[in-house]
Amino acid sequence: MKILFDLLPALLFFIVLKTYDVFTATAVAMVAGLIQITWLKTQNKVEIIHIVTIVMIVVFGGLTLYLQDPFYFKLKPSVIYWTFTIILFGTQWFSAKPGIQYLMEAGLSLPPKGWRTMNTAWALFFFVMGFVNIYVAYYYGAHLPEDVQTEHWAAFKLFGFLPITMIFAVVLMVWMSRKYDILPEDQPSTEDADEA
Repeated sequence: MKILFDLLPALLFFIVLKTYDVFTATAVAMVAGLIQITWLKTQNKVEIIHIVTIVMIVVFGGLTLYLQDPFYFKLKPSVIYWTFTIILFGTQWFSAKPGIQYLMEAGLSLPPKGWRTMNTAWALFFFVMGFVNIYVAYYYGAHLPEDVQTEHWAAFKLFGFLPITMIFAVVLMVWMSRKYDILPEDQPSTEDADEA
């Protein structure tokens, strides 16, 4: 349910795009994003991902509407992905803990090297996905009319990026579980059991 809620602006963008045009869809996504962040704030559930996403929706959506050019809204996912890359690498180098550890340590127990490995993997994944978005948005189907190309991009953004991200997460967790002893935080590790 949380995934659907997080995807609400993108889902509404896709639905409105199929019915109207990219500019109406952009305006709807902006309004949906603002309503979403307002509701999350009332529930004290705002996360960094929500803040980055709404800022990008408003900035790039505003540019798209003001300049009447969908180029900017199509660029938004790449900028979001690259922002996450910078945040993850920045926390790894300049913070007490890697960014991914802040997000996941409540459910996982990893040694410091494991957290750095996972953090680096996610940072590189977001970096690559930024370029995937650029390719799909501007080059894939470039021979098609612009409105059709935009629909293809919106469909891939909604129905392509999510499965790719989920597959990456599963593969990474399987690989990490083989390399490190991944346990939920509330379960004792084998070292703790041996000491007892």
